[in-house]
Amino acid sequence: MDTPYAADRSLYGKLRRRFARLVHTRPALLDGLRRPMITFSFDDAPQSAADRGAAILEACGARGTYFISSGLNATDSHLGTFASDAAVQALAERGHETTSTVGQLTLISMAIYGLVRSLDKPRQGAMWFGLALGGMALASSPMMVLSLWIAGIAAAIVCRQLPLRMLLLVATPVALLIACTWPLAALKLADGARQWLGEWADIGVDTFSGPSLASLSYIAKNLALFAWPAWPLALWTAWRWRHHWQRRHIIVPAVTALVPMITSLLMNAQDAALLLALPPMAVMAAFALPTLRRGIAAAVDWYSVFFFSACAIFVWLYYISMQLGWPAQPLANVRRLYAGF
Repeated sequence: MDTPYAADRSLYGKLRRRFARLVHTRPALLDGLRRPMITFSFDDAPQSAADRGAAILEACGARGTYFISSGLNATDSHLGTFASDAAVQALAERGHETTSTVGQLTLISMAIYGLVRSLDKPRQGAMWFGLALGGMALASSPMMVLSLWIAGIAAAIVCRQLPLRMLLLVATPVALLIACTWPLAALKLADGARQWLGEWADIGVDTFSGPSLASLSYIAKNLALFAWPAWPLALWTAWRWRHHWQRRHIIVPAVTALVPMITSLLMNAQDAALLLALPPMAVMAAFALPTLRRGIAAAVDWYSVFFFSACAIFVWLYYISMQLGWPAQPLANVRRLYAGF
C-alpha cells in the first residue's frame, strides 16, 4: 500500500457518512449460534489477503470471508494488486466464503422469467424455473428455495394460465437434481462433508425465527429507501389492479417479491434477503406506468431522463478530466483515492 486510505472530507462525503450511520444500522442478532464465532473478512480481497491472509487462517484451522468485486480482479491500486480470478476460485475451493448475492439476484430473475415463459412454452418455462430453484439452493438457504417453490406453485394454483402440472413434473425434479448434485459429490469426495453439511442445514433452519421488534423496526426504517423508487409504483400497481390480482402479470411478481421480504423479516432483517425483492418489485412497478395520469407519467419520465442524464454527465466529466486534466477537481479526487494514477 503506497498511501493510506483517506476519507472523503467534502461536504458530500461527510453527509454520506452521517446518513449511513442513521440508516444502515441495526443490532446484530445471531439467535442460531450454538458456540462462539469470530469472522475474519477481507474487503475487495487484495492478492496479499488471498495469499498470506488465507495461509495464516488455514494454519489455524480457520477460514475467512472475502467480499469480491470481480471488476477489480487482477488490477492494481493503492492497496496493491487485487486477487485474480484464479485466486478467488482457489479460495472458494479451499472453503473460504465468497459472497453469492449477485448470483442470487440473477437466479430470482431467472425464476420470474421461467414462470412468465411457461405461459406460452410450458415445458421450457418450467425448465428455467427449475434451473433457477436448483441454483438458488446452491447459493442460498434451503428455506429460501422451499419458499420460492411454494410461491410458484401457489401462483399456478391461483392463476390458471400458469402450467401447474409442468411446474410439478418438470421444474421440481430439475431443482432437486441440481440441489442434490453438490451435497452428494461432497459426501463422496470430501472428508468431513457429512458434519459440514449437517451444520449448513442446521444454520439454514436456525437462522429463521419469528419476527422480532428489531427486525420490524429495521425494515420499517429502511425498506422505503432500500426499494426506492420501485415500491411506490409497485403499490400503485397493486391498488389499480386490485380487482384483477389473479392475473399473471400481477400474481407472478407479487408472490416472488413477498417471499424475500417475509424471509428477511424472519431472518432478523438481513439485507441480502431484502435485496432479492427488488427485481420482482421492479417488474410489478412497470405495470403502474400505463395507469398513471399523463402529467404524472410525464413527471416519472422526466425524472428518469434527468437521473440517467446526470449520471452520464458525471461519468463523462470524470473521463474528460482523467484524459485531459480539465476540470482539475475530478482528477484530484481520483488521484487522492488511487495514488499513482
